[in-house]
Order: sequence, then structure tokens, then C-alpha cells
Amino acid sequence: MSRPQWRQSPLGYSHSNPRGEAILNFILANNLYINNTPDAPPAFMRNTDKRWPDLTVCSQPLIEEIENREELEEPSFSDHQFIQTNVEATITSNTFKRHKTLYGNHHKFKQHLKLHIGESIRKLKTCNSQDDINPRSVRPKIVSRNKTPS
Repeated sequence: MSRPQWRQSPLGYSHSNPRGEAILNFILANNLYINNTPDAPPAFMRNTDKRWPDLTVCSQPLIEEIENREELEEPSFSDHQFIQTNVEATITSNTFKRHKTLYGNHHKFKQHLKLHIGESIRKLKTCNSQDDINPRSVRPKIVSRNKTPS
């Protein structure tokens, strides 16, 4: 079996079926990201049959921490190869500046927001496509402006 064209379906397979559609819907509904790469070797091998069915998915905060994903050649006693995913995790502690607005303090909140939101709004106005407004690049910058390292 030849390697399917990576972009023929959202999951990277040469065709889709109801099970694949259910998996894709689950991934999209839970804001997960597919970590497979187009040049990865097959993860499923049986005699002369080779396929690429195994998916590695992760959450948005983790996608940028993944160093590599590889199929291992050691015996797995299964038709599927072991898949190793290396993650570089940095443990940080953050505190968020809070403004109690129930009894006022709206002015302090607006002043703090004005200091940081201008640059983000300028960047959003220059976006021309959905890729430009990717949550992996825009949202963390907005959130990080309200974090104070502890």
C-alpha cells in the first residue's frame, strides 16, 4: 500500500469513513490538535500491509511544547508500532491581576487594559485570513499580557 497524500482528508488519510468523521468531530469539539507529520513512517504494519492510522493529539497549550514524535522500531507485540512523543515541559506559576469591579474599580481595570490591548487590536486588524488569527499565536499573547510571574 502506498503512502496516502497527506492533505486528501483532514486526518491525513486517503479517504474518510463514519468512524474517521466521528474522530475528527471529537478532535474539533474538544479543541485538540493533530501532531502527526506528513513524513512519518507507517505506525501499523502487518506482513506486507503498511498503514498510517495512528493519531497523536494534544491540547493547545501542549502543541508548542512537543519536541518530536516518532514511531519506534522496537517490537511491540502488536500490529502497531510504539509511538514516542517527547514533550519539553516548563513548569511555571502565574498570577493574574484581578480588579474587583462589584463596588467600583472599573476605572483601574480600563486603565490596565488600555496599556496592553492596543498592540493586540492592531495585530488583529492586519489579519487577512484565518491562519493569521490562529489561536496558537494570538490568544496566548493577550493572556500573557495579564499575567504577572510569581
